[in-house]
Amino acid sequence: MFVDLTDSDYLPSLSTSGMPRLTRDGRLDQRAIPEECAIAPLYDGTTAAVVMATPADLTDLAIGFSLTDGIIAAASEIEGLDVVRGGCG
Repeated sequence: MFVDLTDSDYLPSLSTSGMPRLTRDGRLDQRAIPEECAIAPLYDGTTAAVVMATPADLTDLAIGFSLTDGIIAAASEIEGLDVVRGGCG
């Protein structure tokens, strides 16, 4: 089994465009929010799904998705795994 994981950006980006919030002491603050992008796991050239995820730890995502979805029974069944940058959208 060969897994190819395509994402829009390998490194996660942070956005501060999230909703403003009040801290415990009443100050107005804004929290940095990790952005998500579409991630498409491909198995032997065929897309299995498209999921929204923060583009970090993509190898772990590919292995976990493969195990949970029943595509493999053990991580040792993966013969190759590539993380490939793709266009967002």
